[in-house]
This record gives sequence, structure tokens and C-alpha cells, in this order.
Amino acid sequence: MSGFGPQKPWPALNSACAALNLPARGHILGKPEKCRLDSMIRFVFRLLSLFALSVAVIMIVLDSTRSIAVSAPVMTPLVQSWQAVSPETILAARQFSDARLSPMIWQLVVEPILALPGFAVFLGLALLFHAIGRRPQRAARRLAV
Repeated sequence: MSGFGPQKPWPALNSACAALNLPARGHILGKPEKCRLDSMIRFVFRLLSLFALSVAVIMIVLDSTRSIAVSAPVMTPLVQSWQAVSPETILAARQFSDARLSPMIWQLVVEPILALPGFAVFLGLALLFHAIGRRPQRAARRLAV
């Protein structure tokens, strides 16, 4: 690996493109292009970020209207919202966690997250997905004079 700066993982992406039957190099408008698998993966994470942000906004609007109605701050825990929407899936998730992982994982990791306000959890997920799907900054190619 010669040169300065981070090396691009093009060989790995080209082999992934070959596995997916995508051209490693194509010609779009006469310009050679590399397989854009990295761009596609970033797009999926940005789309997940948009979905999580949308759910967070919906949940904060619901909590805001409840707060206005009772004249006191209301922050609905995620477990309460999940049970209201689909109670059988929370039981299925608990059974899956107990069977495949460990009951302690559910108690030590999942339950504290489910006790948080729903909007905060989805806002955190949106920020995480956005950070994963963020486009890398281009390195400065000019020298400071």
C-alpha cells in the first residue's frame, strides 16, 4: 500500500460487485465508473435514517399533544408505544432473545433502552444511521501556500 491517506477498498468492492453480477467498471456518458456498491450501502443507511427520524418526529408530536392536553410533560416509554402498536411482536422479540442469546441480554441491554422515551430512541437511531451513511469527505488536494 503506497501513497498517503486512506486506501480505497476497490478490490473488495469489485469482488462484491462480481458476486452480485454488477459491472466493476461501466461507462456512463462515456466516463468510466466503478461499481457503486459503497454508495448503495450508504443510501440504504441514509434511508433508514430518514425512516427513524420520521418515527421520532411522529412520536414527539404525539407526546407534545398529550403534554398540552394534561398541562404536564409527557414522555411515553418505547415499551408502552410498542405494546400499544403490536403486543405480540414484543413477546416474540423477548422469546427470540431468550432462546438465541441470553435472558441477561434482554434484562441488561434491551429493557433499559425500552424504558427510554420512544422519540429519543428513534432519534438516536436516526443519528447513528446518518453517521454510518454519511459520505466521506474528500481529501484536500491543494497545498497551502
